[in-house]
Amino acid sequence: MDLVEKIKEAKEVYKKDGVANIPQVFSKQEVDCIRAAALMSLCKIGEPSGYKHNQLEIRNNFGQDFPLLMYWPCLKNKYLNKIRQDERMIIIAREFLGDNVK
Repeated sequence: MDLVEKIKEAKEVYKKDGVANIPQVFSKQEVDCIRAAALMSLCKIGEPSGYKHNQLEIRNNFGQDFPLLMYWPCLKNKYLNKIRQDERMIIIAREFLGDNVK
């Protein structure tokens, strides 16, 4: 089954269940790298993200800062940015969300 067929099947499941899994879009090696990159980006959660609305990112609660809005991990990690721009992700996003997506 190719990616387009997997996406169509996943959309039907999503409509019924509100959640769907699209298996084997990325290889095991790619998934392992995505996991590692996501974990590494968590280590940088307190650093400025480059996101222009920084006031939305941190909430001060009794003298301590807590993440309020998770920054886009692709701003912290080049590999995650590469995955974000991967044609497979774009195809999936367009199918579920339409063409007007950043």
